[in-house]
Amino acid sequence: MRAAGGYPKYPLPASAARVRLQHLKTRIARIERELAHSALPELWAERDGWAEERDALVDALALLEAIPSLPRCGCGKIVHETPDSAQRHVRLLNLINDRPPAGDLPPLGIYGDCPVRRYPGWHVGHHAERR
Repeated sequence: MRAAGGYPKYPLPASAARVRLQHLKTRIARIERELAHSALPELWAERDGWAEERDALVDALALLEAIPSLPRCGCGKIVHETPDSAQRHVRLLNLINDRPPAGDLPPLGIYGDCPVRRYPGWHVGHHAERR
């Protein structure tokens, strides 16, 4: 995914992600007006790159709003019904995260072997030993 304009460093806080999304929508609309007059391959490539970032932010912001309604395990983590849903959560956290990274954590991953297991499902976390 390429970043338009100021090339933000992801993850962004949620408020900055919303501003970035508006910025991308404005840029894409401008390019689409240009494409209506001349469909140059360079313009299509530019539009497609920004649209990819826009679509990822739209998906991440939608998931961010849905997260409070998801069940929680006894360990406190969100429980996802499928590995795909958990992977989507990983992508969200790589784009939007209000908490700065703390130290040298392993990359985010998904795991399904939580010892608490209040709900069956998949978790997202930094627990390298559980992957």
